[in-house]
Amino acid sequence: EQSLGTVLFQNPGMQRTLFEISKLFQQNLNAPKNYHTNQSLWARRSQFAISGNPVLVTEIFLPPLALHASKVKL
Repeated sequence: EQSLGTVLFQNPGMQRTLFEISKLFQQNLNAPKNYHTNQSLWARRSQFAISGNPVLVTEIFLPPLALHASKVKL
């Protein structure tokens, strides 16, 4: 088994499109019902191709965990 990053970036025939960048808001997130944030989140995606097989990769950048630590009940 290999990580997705290893498979993509160690393949010499890999091709990648430019990034698409977006700002996401709570109402646009397909998140668990108990996940709430007042902040918008940044996301980016790009498409990779290995031997003609496309792979769409989307990354959503969550706020730092420290911002939510005070809300956690132990």
